[in-house]
Amino acid sequence: MSLPARPPSADLMAAGLRALQRHEEEINALNVFPVPDGDTGTNLVMTVQAVCDQLAQAGGGSLSEQLNAITLGSLMGARGNSGVILSQIIRGICDGLSQAEAVDARVVADALQNGCRVAYQAIRKPVEGTMLTVIRDAADAATERASAKSVEGIVNHVLEAALREAGASVSRTPDLLPVLKEAGVVDAGGFGLVVLGDAIVASLLGRLEEATDLVGATGTAVIEPEVDLDYRFCTELVVRSAGLDAERAENFLTGIGGSVMVASSGQVARIHVHTNTPWSVIEWAAARGSLDKVKVDDMVAQVKERAAAGGVAKAQGGVGVVAVANGGGIEAILRSLGVSAVVNGGQTMNPSAAELRDAVDSLAQRDVILLPNNPNIVLTAQQVKQLTTKQVAVVATRSIPEAFAALLALDVSVSLGENAEAMDAATKAVKTGEITHAVRGGRSGAVKFKKADLIGISDGKIRVAGRKLETTAARLVAEMVDGEDSAITLIFGDGVESGEAERIVEKVAKKHPRLDLDVQHGGQPLYPLIIGVE
Repeated sequence: MSLPARPPSADLMAAGLRALQRHEEEINALNVFPVPDGDTGTNLVMTVQAVCDQLAQAGGGSLSEQLNAITLGSLMGARGNSGVILSQIIRGICDGLSQAEAVDARVVADALQNGCRVAYQAIRKPVEGTMLTVIRDAADAATERASAKSVEGIVNHVLEAALREAGASVSRTPDLLPVLKEAGVVDAGGFGLVVLGDAIVASLLGRLEEATDLVGATGTAVIEPEVDLDYRFCTELVVRSAGLDAERAENFLTGIGGSVMVASSGQVARIHVHTNTPWSVIEWAAARGSLDKVKVDDMVAQVKERAAAGGVAKAQGGVGVVAVANGGGIEAILRSLGVSAVVNGGQTMNPSAAELRDAVDSLAQRDVILLPNNPNIVLTAQQVKQLTTKQVAVVATRSIPEAFAALLALDVSVSLGENAEAMDAATKAVKTGEITHAVRGGRSGAVKFKKADLIGISDGKIRVAGRKLETTAARLVAEMVDGEDSAITLIFGDGVESGEAERIVEKVAKKHPRLDLDVQHGGQPLYPLIIGVE
């Protein structure tokens, strides 16, 4: 008996995503290492979400095309150690299935074995008692079951055998990793892998079963706020390069950090490293190809914030925050200020109400603040209230600087209404300026500009125009600042060279010496510079 060789339905991955979202905080609560690398549950959710997005973009197609979409989506969307390992398991399984005319029991078992092999190869120093062990045990059980004469060729039995052994393997992880036994928990990544696999198989075979039934008790870790780390920053990025040598990349990264992973597929490579010099990683990678999905997290801050929040019990209460943003640096800043979910979007790429609702529903909290961060998204955000059973308050932020100010007023210990009121009031003290390229020539008041000129916009009006970012930025800041202001924030976008940014910062600081100056790399497209004045 075999399953027909047909394109894998996006419904299978969607079922896996929903299961991970249901268990997200439970998985997060299992993190016991001094640095949880973000939270495992959240990282897995975001990785599988990227797979679903890539499948939607692919829009069907042959088995090979959809397997390629799954592989690419998992690699591009991988977050943290757990996400990168999952992407490699997925890659190996998809590679194993890609040549099959019919997906029978032996093909399934061999694909799981290939997923295990690829994942182990991606990790410089594999650690047992993790999701690596779980996929290996599951693959071995599948191989043994596929060879049994009594059920030879029956895919259902092979999948169920792999799942049962995966659950048992998760329950054994504390015996393999002392830190798990000490904390009284199972491995977070391994448990997440079982949650995902169980949901996919359940959807495929038409049954209902919770992954917790496969694992049993999981526990809840206590995160200590005081940490002593060799490396402070978790640095992740994607490199598109025709000639990136994975072994040389690993050797370079090992010289400046730990927890090194280089996962590649074709001309796309996902890099993960813990280091004290994230800028050296970015500079090294940029010299070898184009960059995407750049993400730098301060892991010390992550641990302390999570400990202060009181773990999963606190996370499930209080107020959650969803924000719209575009740009890796901006997303990282938003998350550091308390945002739980970021929806990709902004100028020219406004998200739908359904996308915003899905982000709201993915949070553990029942009360959610929604920050649209663009005037064209405010009305869409308001519709979310009618699309979810959660209590949603929209703070009508129209820019990223307004979002930053609103988040500084966030207090998760008070009610949704109190937060919305305080955050809305905070945005009123912020002025936003944006510099972009004109798509056509024209005039706005006394300001004349040609197509492709830089134009500086503030308060909905074009205030200045020019050819050079340095002079245009200085003029726009001067237009925005008045005697009551105390601080300026400069958020540099994608493509702005470091030397040019430094000259702008120097000029603004010299012109406005009494104002505090905050400089950030937002990585946003279309807008080389976003300015906040308050």
